[in-house]
Amino acid sequence: MLDATSQLLREVGLPAMTTDDIAGRSGVSKATLYKWWPTKYAIAVEAFMSEMTADAPAPDTGSAREDLRALIRGLVEFYRGPSGRIYAQLIGEGQSDPQVRQELREHLIGPRRASIRASWDRGVQRGELRADVDFTTALDLMVGAAIFRLFIGHAPLDEHAADAIVDAALRGLAPDSSVGSAHRSARPPSGSARARQRAVRRQAGPRPGPGRCAAVSVLGQCTALPQCPRASRRAEWRAARRASLNRKGKGPAP
Repeated sequence: MLDATSQLLREVGLPAMTTDDIAGRSGVSKATLYKWWPTKYAIAVEAFMSEMTADAPAPDTGSAREDLRALIRGLVEFYRGPSGRIYAQLIGEGQSDPQVRQELREHLIGPRRASIRASWDRGVQRGELRADVDFTTALDLMVGAAIFRLFIGHAPLDEHAADAIVDAALRGLAPDSSVGSAHRSARPPSGSARARQRAVRRQAGPRPGPGRCAAVSVLGQCTALPQCPRASRRAEWRAARRASLNRKGKGPAP
């Protein structure tokens, strides 16, 4: 009966499949079907899950990046095949049928995510992934991007897309990675940071213009080496000012 349902799912799809089709293909009565499954969707979910390997072990390549790439590549390959189309139809039905959603979550999605958790934990232990990031959120970043492409079809869903999704996610998930650090340093300052920068610039005076040293830091101090002409002129001016005050008996300049 489950084999017959799987065949019909691939041939006509979930919306067009009927319990009459299942009974006719499997050679059992509709009464028998309804004795074990309340709807065609319940039969479809069980038939679909009977062909899946939700408990397949997660890859262990020794690299968190390569493990995640392998996981998302496998997911993308699954989505692109006939099973991906059926899976999308079941997910869609689950939006109005809580029983379908629960069956998928408990018997297919949940076990698979649990196996992926082992790969994630290894990456955290090796220091390749941030320990302060919630696993569910991190996985949703990658799986959500892939499944959105499955549903909408607005962008490619292939191996290159899988790698791009993982690489983009790791910019925030990898601790102090070169890619992540460059990405964070390239971000514009926040509102409070911009306010502090404006305050410092006001204290420093006008920006260097023609005839002024461009090496003056934002704090108004010369950051060049002692041989900088402007630094030398400033030192000479201070020395002359100090000598003038000493001659007048006012003591050294503060």
